[in-house]
Amino acid sequence: MRIYLIEDFKGNSPRASLTLAHRLQKGLIRAGHDVFCFSYRDIQRQYSLFHYNSFVKIIGKKAALNILVSQIRNYQPDIIIFRAAVRKLDEKMIVQAKKAAPNATIVCLSASMF
Repeated sequence: MRIYLIEDFKGNSPRASLTLAHRLQKGLIRAGHDVFCFSYRDIQRQYSLFHYNSFVKIIGKKAALNILVSQIRNYQPDIIIFRAAVRKLDEKMIVQAKKAAPNATIVCLSASMF
């Protein structure tokens, strides 16, 4: 099964392999699935002109969405898992992801209740 995982992969610290993102990725791979990982926050920050949080949210969101949709269209996953982008999730993002992969099941995971 092809799974497209949207997560914040923070690889800067030595404890990065202990995060839930890496555990989820490794568990899905060990279960025999083909997993494609997309770090929404890093792409958003990379394509922003300024690296301040308020500017990243405004400028980088459109570029990250365009890259996300084009990669989903090329990969054609069976399941799309939104985990990190749940707080940034809006109707436009879900509709475009569903248009890019019409047969995919969309799953949203959130660690907190709020």
